[in-house]
Amino acid sequence: MTHPDTRALQVLLEREEATRDQAAAELGRAREHLRQAEVRSGMLEDYRRDFVTRWSEHFRREAATPQLLQHHHSFSARLNDAQAQQKMLVGRSEASVQRCQATLVQSEMRVAAVRKLIERRIADHDRLQQRREQKLNDEFAQRAGWLNSRTDTVFARD
Repeated sequence: MTHPDTRALQVLLEREEATRDQAAAELGRAREHLRQAEVRSGMLEDYRRDFVTRWSEHFRREAATPQLLQHHHSFSARLNDAQAQQKMLVGRSEASVQRCQATLVQSEMRVAAVRKLIERRIADHDRLQQRREQKLNDEFAQRAGWLNSRTDTVFARD
């Protein structure tokens, strides 16, 4: 229901709802990005665990050459670096999700505030309209009473 004095607020509400919807979509994307980062981190962790197990078994069965040990340590270091980078990415993704959640909460609060303001304007408008109608009814009753008293006075003279 649109009242003339709420048109501008309706436009503002539509804009705030669009902003809120964008914030919700951004939060969804951030959550998906976080989920993917966590999956990759888990995959790296599984791979690293498998790598350590496999090579521990290999070194128990066979003697390692210095060159093989160097390659093993080099690869292990790169794997550790990849894991650390992935964990940093997970941390940044978590921070992004938190920022997006805060933005969404703020947007929801703005939408709620504009809706409340519209409700108040409508209620004020309705109260004013009721007062006007009551005033007209009171004036009509007063005139009807005045006309009744004049009619009684005219007929009483006859």
